[in-house]
Amino acid sequence: MTLLFLQAADTAHKIIDTVKTAGQQLAPIPSEELRFGDLLVKGGWVMLPIGLLAILGLVIFFERYFTIRKASKTDSNLMIQVRSSIVMGNLESAKAICRNSNTPLGRMLQKGLLRIGRPIKDIEGAIENVGKLEVSKLEKNIGIVGIIAGIAPMFGFLGTIWGGYQNFLRYFKD
Repeated sequence: MTLLFLQAADTAHKIIDTVKTAGQQLAPIPSEELRFGDLLVKGGWVMLPIGLLAILGLVIFFERYFTIRKASKTDSNLMIQVRSSIVMGNLESAKAICRNSNTPLGRMLQKGLLRIGRPIKDIEGAIENVGKLEVSKLEKNIGIVGIIAGIAPMFGFLGTIWGGYQNFLRYFKD
């Protein structure tokens, strides 16, 4: 039994030595660096519209992000100032405060203050209409991002088909 283990150990040592010498004899394979710019160039002409769509989408995204972020900041002082002006009976001062705030909330309050003295339904309707206009201003150009999201994958698919076609031609050309 021990003789069997000694033979197995000797065989294992021979295999390990063979693998070590074979590994030393092989030349190291040079690793090719893959750079982003190289991939873009290899992508061909289809990468140009995809890149333009990506840039356009990012520009619109960040522009809308900062616009909505600016509009969503609530100014608690605005409501306090408007309320105190109305309580003191100075309606013109409250309108001026709303006009100077230059925020969606200020414009909605201003429209409501302009309608004071009319039925409550008219005031609510005016505020609601201004609110819808403010929302439409904030949603401006969002549809373009949706269009880009639909078109860009189609260009990617077109590039895949075009690359496969070129490889097909190269295969039969050689």
